[in-house]
Amino acid sequence: MEKIKIAEIYAENEARNAHTENVLLLAENFGTSVQVKSVQTILKMKTRRGYINGDEHSFCSLISKLLFENIRQEYLEVR
Repeated sequence: MEKIKIAEIYAENEARNAHTENVLLLAENFGTSVQVKSVQTILKMKTRRGYINGDEHSFCSLISKLLFENIRQEYLEVR
């Protein structure tokens, strides 16, 4: 997927406060298979519980910070 399209989806998700979904989007496009599986598991648990716990939040924040750089410029353009 093109970076500009990823940035558009990311911006739409941000507008809906779908932050965990954005971490998954970044992981699927720029991360490792382990990162993708980990975020998928966190998203499933979030759906089941209705929230993410502190450790899950820390992990997602780390992944997001690492991978967001791949679309930072495009995100600033579409935002």
